[in-house]
Amino acid sequence: MHDVTLQFNNQDLLSSHRVGILDNILQSAYYLTSLTAQWSDVLNVAKNNIRTYPTIKRLHLLLSFGRDWHGDVDVDAMVLLDPSVIAHLFPCLRQLSTSGALSRGRICLTPLDSLVSLVLSLVAHLSPHLTFLYLNNCEASLSRLVTLSKDKKKHVCDVLKMNISSAARTSITDGDRLRIWL
Repeated sequence: MHDVTLQFNNQDLLSSHRVGILDNILQSAYYLTSLTAQWSDVLNVAKNNIRTYPTIKRLHLLLSFGRDWHGDVDVDAMVLLDPSVIAHLFPCLRQLSTSGALSRGRICLTPLDSLVSLVLSLVAHLSPHLTFLYLNNCEASLSRLVTLSKDKKKHVCDVLKMNISSAARTSITDGDRLRIWL
């Protein structure tokens, strides 16, 4: 088994059961290189686990702010994603991507300070292995509902490139899909 996607559609499945399933897969799949899972489940595995999983090179995190989150409340992405947890569990990670339903699991590209802090923290914690970061990787139909002006996209990309590395390539497509090649 090289690639696993854990996406539970059963609302009756307890969080502890989902975490147990993920933990069992991580412990028994010695050749697992790619994982897609809910961030909350990965975080719960990390709370009770001192192991690391160096074989995982690609991680896709499914983000969700929960049922009580309202569209008029901004959630700080630095609170949502903890780069130190990701770096501890997956020390050889090369590609990290996130996705989530519109207004429930998107990383807001504004304000710029929060975005730059998040990206710099991810790059710092996951260096030297990380080569690709993709925020808000979702279905095109959802991403087109969120738009940034062309000037705002260029500004965000320029600021990120200036803070990360002049060799980094950045792009924002389909509204708020942010890609960074390191």
